[in-house]
Amino acid sequence: MAGKNKGVYGLIVSLINKSIVLHHELEPGNYAYIGRAMNGLENRLSRYMKPIRKPHWHIDYLLMIARPIAIVTALTEDPRMEHEAACILASTNKYIRGFGSTDDDCPSHLFMGEADDVVNAFASLGLRPNVNYLG
Repeated sequence: MAGKNKGVYGLIVSLINKSIVLHHELEPGNYAYIGRAMNGLENRLSRYMKPIRKPHWHIDYLLMIARPIAIVTALTEDPRMEHEAACILASTNKYIRGFGSTDDDCPSHLFMGEADDVVNAFASLGLRPNVNYLG
């Protein structure tokens, strides 16, 4: 993952306690957030590895209380792959309605799930997913 590689990603986070994030009640467990980085995967994902000081995106609020445990990436020039992957996961996984999906018609971009769920969604779209587990 270098420089300006465009693509989609699944950020897997672990939530230890029941919490409320942006009016959504979240149960403890692992969640997969689907996003895209058309200006560079490395820049976007490195942002998530630092403490969030000024939350802007929905995922920022979750990252203030959850720990990233894995990142799934797939290179693509097609920004629609984010939407397609989110819709696939919405059909198979429990989702948090409206989380991260204010700019498209998918019900959510946040799902209860694991890295394998994102790998399967990306692969079903013909993408070549790469998983990086965080220590």
